[in-house]
Parts: sequence; C-alpha cells; structure tokens
Amino acid sequence: MQLPQISLREEQSFGGGKPLVYEATEGASPSGSELADYTGAYESDEIDSVYRIVLDVDKLRLVRLKHEAETLRPAVRDVFTGEIGTVRFARDANGHVSGFVLNAGRIQNFHFTKRAN
Repeated sequence: MQLPQISLREEQSFGGGKPLVYEATEGASPSGSELADYTGAYESDEIDSVYRIVLDVDKLRLVRLKHEAETLRPAVRDVFTGEIGTVRFARDANGHVSGFVLNAGRIQNFHFTKRAN
C-alpha cells in the first residue's frame, strides 16, 4: 500500500495579488565547527559600526557596541534569529560565509560584509 504524498509547498494569494509561496524546510542544528564558519567581523556601508559574530561554546553570539551580546538561534541553514531580528548569512561562490542581511522590524535588507582576516 502506498501512502499519500504530503505537500510541503503551499501557495496563497490575497485579494487577487501575487501569490505567496510557503515551503516547509528542515530546521537547522549546526555543529560547533559549522558555527565557526559564521564567526568574524562584519561591516555595513550604511552605518559606522562593526558587528561581530563570536562562538560561545556551542552558540553564536552577536556582539556590538552599546548593546549586550545576544545569542543567535539557528532557524534553517544560514538563517539565525535573535532579539535583534533575523540574520540571513550569504555565501560566496566557494561556499564561504561572505556577509549577512539583517531584517529587524522596520529595518529590512540591511547588508553587512564579512571583513577579511
């Protein structure tokens, strides 16, 4: 007996507008060595501040001036959430972390580039 397929994708539109697509994804639980790929100093052309991602035992922490360090929780691959909002890491053609995009309330698509060591 074959079991029915469960849809992991759904499209929904409101008021005849462009449909929103929702797809189920598997949650992430990266290992310590995988988390180390995200560590480093990140800069943005839009603000004069450096955001640092550090590894604290088995957790990523965001460190910035005038704020307490905060834990970033993994959501899906390359995406973490915290008090600041959603941090979506980007990778270069070689698969190395090259920056991130921050979405935090009214602040959307705020780009940071990983500083070279």
